[in-house]
Amino acid sequence: AISLAELDSVPLARKVFRQSGSSGAVGALTTISPEIARELVQSGASVSMHRLETLSPEAARELARERRDITFLKLAALSPETARALTDRPHSEASVYMPGVAVLDGPAGVAVAEALASTTGSVHLEGLERVSARALAVLRTKPAIKLPPDEKLTIVP
Repeated sequence: AISLAELDSVPLARKVFRQSGSSGAVGALTTISPEIARELVQSGASVSMHRLETLSPEAARELARERRDITFLKLAALSPETARALTDRPHSEASVYMPGVAVLDGPAGVAVAEALASTTGSVHLEGLERVSARALAVLRTKPAIKLPPDEKLTIVP
């Protein structure tokens, strides 16, 4: 199986993603451009990003076109723009799993929470550890957002 941390050639991405067993190549990516994200979704390969740590709003917008669930194991930080792009999905029955997001506090955390709460699909944030009271209140307005139990959360002002 091919394991690539970075893939910046669309023709190569097309070839890699269309091979059977390409999930290892997808999961190993640490970065993804909008062009490669578009190719990934069009290829029909599973969007399960095991090592991706950052995601631009443009790449998130491309990945949001995926009809099936999307998983980001290590994605720890989201901008409000990326959160909005990622969860503005035409296929609302699909979920977004982000167990690496551990902190949503401060004004940026509230903005991310508001963006996530605007989605029609389910968002899984079971790795959340630290959250502002305001961000938590916003997240709780949306039953489709899955959170850890309160006893596992550190709630800050």
